[in-house]
Amino acid sequence: MHTVDVMIVVLASLSMTNKKKKDFFRNERLSMKISYYDAEGNKIGSYFSHTLRDMKTIKDYHVKKEINSNIPRDYEIYSNFAYPTGFEKGNIPQEIMVAVKAIQY
Repeated sequence: MHTVDVMIVVLASLSMTNKKKKDFFRNERLSMKISYYDAEGNKIGSYFSHTLRDMKTIKDYHVKKEINSNIPRDYEIYSNFAYPTGFEKGNIPQEIMVAVKAIQY
């Protein structure tokens, strides 16, 4: 039974063209998860950004725009939040954690 499982995985892998494999792994590496947490450490929401993967250079304002564009409804970022900076293609973190608070209406 294990032999069959291994053969299926190998065949599936072989059926993917080299370009598709390259694009798949490239997209995985250059995607960014943005998670929003309240002051108690509860996760309010997450967003998985794919827009950075095709950029040749990642400017700090691109990252800030991604963070600000996906804030969960009825929440805002704390005014003293320090936006992350200095990203390059090779050092995108797996997750950016953003501190948010409920909007007081």
